[in-house]
Amino acid sequence: GNLGGAGNQLPNGIDTMTISKTPDGLGGFTLAMTWPAVTTDFDGLPLSIDHYEVYSKSTPFTRADITHGLIPQLASPASASFSVTAPVANQYYSVLAVDARGNKSSF
Repeated sequence: GNLGGAGNQLPNGIDTMTISKTPDGLGGFTLAMTWPAVTTDFDGLPLSIDHYEVYSKSTPFTRADITHGLIPQLASPASASFSVTAPVANQYYSVLAVDARGNKSSF
């Protein structure tokens, strides 16, 4: 129910992500993350997504942690996928959709 900039609703969030792990040929692994492209706002109206923001940390984190700058942004892909060299320890990821006005999804 939070309104975004210029009276527009926030982008719908990403609630499904697929992660696959493949050998990178150097003794490690690559993680490929894909998610359904966000095409609507929370009201179900069409929306143009400018890019996504991928955040990552070795411990669980919240959206508030991202908002307060406590979680490093890993990447800013324009498409609904991202690949990264797999870390040696546990890693937690979150992806936010960012519309053309700069409004970010809540999850």
